[in-house]
Amino acid sequence: MISTRRGNVTIAESDNGRQGGNEEKTDRLWSLQWCHFYSPNMGAIYRKYQERGGKPVFQTNQLDTYHRILDELYNIASSPDYVRDMRIHEKLSSLLILLMEDAWDADKRAETSSDTIDIQKVKEYLDANFKEKITLDDLASRFYISKYYLLELFKERYGVTVNAYLNQLRVTYIKKQLRFTDETVERIAEELHIEPTYLSRLFKKMEGTSPSKFRKTWRGSGTARQREERNSETEEEKQKKLHNI
Repeated sequence: MISTRRGNVTIAESDNGRQGGNEEKTDRLWSLQWCHFYSPNMGAIYRKYQERGGKPVFQTNQLDTYHRILDELYNIASSPDYVRDMRIHEKLSSLLILLMEDAWDADKRAETSSDTIDIQKVKEYLDANFKEKITLDDLASRFYISKYYLLELFKERYGVTVNAYLNQLRVTYIKKQLRFTDETVERIAEELHIEPTYLSRLFKKMEGTSPSKFRKTWRGSGTARQREERNSETEEEKQKKLHNI
């Protein structure tokens, strides 16, 4: 049995139901595998799942495939792999694709209301303009909707407030800049039209560490990786020399 909620997948399986005639009985009634994940677009992905007829709970004939993907996710998450986050992203994508395909039901697709379409436009606007200074009043004026109704619709649709979603987008961008560029915190804050002190507080609140420590941790991993590659190359060169002798 598969249970799905926004950002969660749970597999519940009856242990007794899996026993064959010669297998030893167990006191356990159920075994569980659980995976929690989140991204700024998770709300839209789950909405697409519902629109394709996806249910909160359903039976599957591909249980072994779900088990395999989740086992691989657990192993990657606990590994020291330098590109672990990318491999996790790859496996989560496989899991989401499997869920979409497995839950497809053309006869039970949810109809999209006009309110849903409007609030999707708000999200798309935030996705494209999160670097700008955006207020709730600006959004309400732009989309010709009461700001209180906008808040209600957005929270109902995506499970987070407009401000929380905007902060998620900004922190994701900050992490990218810290990891892959040499931009200073002050420069990143200027791009996002916020104060550097506010950026640092926001980042620490959402990531549990400061921007400088986050960058140092990432760069430190990179240095170790590069050192490992250099050592590996040196060993290869030694082997070649020995072979030539």
